[in-house]
Amino acid sequence: MHPYIRFSLMLAVLVMGLNGCTNYSPLVPKQEPIQIAVLPVVNESDIPQIIAPLSRNLREKLAHSPNWELVGQDQAEAKLHVTVLELEKRTMARDPRDTGRPLSFHEEVRVAVEWISELPAPWGANKVIEMSSDQILYAQPSLTDARTSATPGLADRLAEKILQRLDWDNIEAGK
Repeated sequence: MHPYIRFSLMLAVLVMGLNGCTNYSPLVPKQEPIQIAVLPVVNESDIPQIIAPLSRNLREKLAHSPNWELVGQDQAEAKLHVTVLELEKRTMARDPRDTGRPLSFHEEVRVAVEWISELPAPWGANKVIEMSSDQILYAQPSLTDARTSATPGLADRLAEKILQRLDWDNIEAGK
């Protein structure tokens, strides 16, 4: 390809890419962010090693949201208390050649999220809501426990669901 044609194509791609950025506008909160603290996560289930990734992911998502300012408990206008309630695990398929060893599982994890604040709860009248997330796991002979390897992804999905339930409009009305 001729160098001028290559240069012209690269310049055209650059101009089109920059043109797409003209409508970009960052998320702007409607008012000052609410100061929020995340209390230690409680694990009442038998999911190994769920506390650290769930707590870390939830704090990270709140810290990157323009509507929330992550602070210590003593400075918080609102506190979130998350309890991992239970793990429901069902076998989906078994290996008929290996005495019925499970090959895949469907897991659903339920959590309770408590809103501790004088401000109204962002999800309505109840101060505590329950939500869940699920995943499908496939047994791998090389892994000692497939759940342990899937826990970080599950924790991230749960943290995202919690953040989605923190609806700014409901809180703003009570402030």
